[in-house]
Amino acid sequence: MDMFEKVEKLKEKADVTYEEARDALQKADGDILEALILLEKEGKAKKPGNSYSTEYDRSEEKNKKEGDKSEKGKHKGKACGFIEKTKELFRKSITNYLVIKSKEDTKAKIPILAAVVILIFAWHISVVAIIVSLFFGCRYSFEGEDDMESANKACDTVCDKAEEIVADIVEVPSKDVTSEEESTEETKE
Repeated sequence: MDMFEKVEKLKEKADVTYEEARDALQKADGDILEALILLEKEGKAKKPGNSYSTEYDRSEEKNKKEGDKSEKGKHKGKACGFIEKTKELFRKSITNYLVIKSKEDTKAKIPILAAVVILIFAWHISVVAIIVSLFFGCRYSFEGEDDMESANKACDTVCDKAEEIVADIVEVPSKDVTSEEESTEETKE
């Protein structure tokens, strides 16, 4: 192996610059292993966990044990991440509220967790109650620690649509009633 190939190999193994690899090989009289040890002692070998030593160690056994531990750690890390996300979701569900208002008067303010539980266990009654309350002028919104602007916009859109439907329904009979009243007044005269 010529000097250029040795420099390239050392550069790759130790993750150092070309100049650092060349200088280390020159100091080690072209011996790649000695150059690796020299770079490690100087703190220039950048790959973590690599040890370039002439001492015998049980690296294969050690790597196998560490690999087993890292697999367990990986699963443990995923479980901890899931637990942390669950805790955060639970915290948000009890610090944020579903607010039900009727003509600017707050009728109910319940934690989102309670609203979700009610929807899960009594969904058929809850859905009907929500729809009926919308047509009787109730408005829904969310309040709490978190920014729920997009959820509130969606609630406002639904509430506005329900009010439009109610207005359309109420307008039709009222026009008929006024025209009937006018016709009865005309017949009386």
